[in-house]
Amino acid sequence: MNPAVMNPAVTHPAVTEPEMSVVVPTYRRSHLLPRLVAALERQTVPFGFEVVIVDNDSGDETAEVLQRLVATASRELRTDTAYRRGPAAARNLGWLSARAALVAFLDDDCVPQPGWLAALHDGLQRDDIAVGR
Repeated sequence: MNPAVMNPAVTHPAVTEPEMSVVVPTYRRSHLLPRLVAALERQTVPFGFEVVIVDNDSGDETAEVLQRLVATASRELRTDTAYRRGPAAARNLGWLSARAALVAFLDDDCVPQPGWLAALHDGLQRDDIAVGR
């Protein structure tokens, strides 16, 4: 299989047209993913968004954890598998599968505050790039 091609693993029912996509690369950090997804579900935004988590072929229980998260997620959550090429390649594959024109990148060990995505969205209404913490 071509390592540059993403293979959709699981998909939560789609938001009609997400205004933003959040792309998260992950590698062998399945224990952090429930905390991350919970934080993304708490985002306070007046628009639809999707989450795309790209597993760098972790080879551990990451795929199973992601399947469980997709099954219980209250937001649109899609997962894909990339072959070990590092987080930059996973981010690139993630944004290529993103359905929204606005893309936010987040690492798997982050816990964004509830207003994080809204603040990025507001910043992108004024500028071409926005950075949050």
